[in-house]
Amino acid sequence: MLNSWRKVMWTIGLLVTLNSNAAILVDTGTPPNVVPTPGNGPASLDASQWLAAKFTLAESAILTDLEGYIGGTFYSPVDESGFHIAIRSVKGSLPGDELYSGSSVVPRTLFGGWYGVHGVSWILAAGDYFISFEIRPGDASASMPRHAPSPLGVEAFTNRGTWLNDNRTDIGVRIYGDSVSAVPEPESYAMLMAGLGLLAVTARRRKITSTN
Repeated sequence: MLNSWRKVMWTIGLLVTLNSNAAILVDTGTPPNVVPTPGNGPASLDASQWLAAKFTLAESAILTDLEGYIGGTFYSPVDESGFHIAIRSVKGSLPGDELYSGSSVVPRTLFGGWYGVHGVSWILAAGDYFISFEIRPGDASASMPRHAPSPLGVEAFTNRGTWLNDNRTDIGVRIYGDSVSAVPEPESYAMLMAGLGLLAVTARRRKITSTN
């Protein structure tokens, strides 16, 4: 029982110490906004072509904010274009199964800007993953400027639903989060909720006792 409560307190301590001041875990730098020329235009981001880049976590982390440098929506018929960001496993040298995903919007804009999902708690162990930018049903087309200063190197795109490698897009990616020494196991969260519930019940009983 003592070990169980230690796990509860460890998990509470972990969640308390994590805050909005997350560190930058991945940063390619900002791709240049250039006037498109043959071979130098942005990479299309639409229903038929998703874009992804591989990144590595040296230690376990809780991702809190994920962004891509996205633009090309100036001629969109709507004021905001939706898109999705997903974290995927690695299958060979290509994106694999989806582990997490979230939706975001980019306003109508000619040049690129950093847009993404914020305030999430996506838990990942140390290792390799893909971050992918996807246009799903209900989203609108956009584009991602190329030639980030520090590209992630291994990149991919979809063609008719199949992932293929293309390491020349050099899209802009930023990932924020909190590194932790170990990712809590699912049962730790269950014990956390049980512990918090017990604390609430105890506090309520004390309040009732004091009023009597």
